[in-house]
Amino acid sequence: MVPAVRRTFPLVPFGNRGASGSVTVTADGMGFAIAVVVAGLAPGSAHSVHIHAGSCGAAIFGRHILILGTIVGGGMGSGAVSTRVGLTYTTDRYVIVYANLSPASIIGCSDLGAV
Repeated sequence: MVPAVRRTFPLVPFGNRGASGSVTVTADGMGFAIAVVVAGLAPGSAHSVHIHAGSCGAAIFGRHILILGTIVGGGMGSGAVSTRVGLTYTTDRYVIVYANLSPASIIGCSDLGAV
C-alpha cells in the first residue's frame, strides 16, 4: 500500500478578482482527495470549482478534466469544497474557481505541483 502524501498549494486571485485561499491534495495509490478553501467571496454567492489540464499561466486555454463541486460564500465571504477523485494524480493540472456557477469568468487559480 502506498502511504498518503499531502501538500497545500496557494489559490491566488485571477486578474483583478479578490478570491484567494488554498488547495490541499492528499494523494495515495488509489487516487487523491482535494480540499479547496476560498476567501474573498460575496456572502451567499455560488462558485463552480474545476480541475483543468495545463497551468494558471494559460488558464483560459486549459482542457477541462473534472468538476470538483460548488463553493458558497458564507457570511464572512469564505467557503470550501472537498472531494475524493479516483484518478491518478499528475502535476500538469490546476484548480479554477469561477465567478459563479457558469464556467466563464475565473476569480481564483491554483497550480498543482508535486506531492
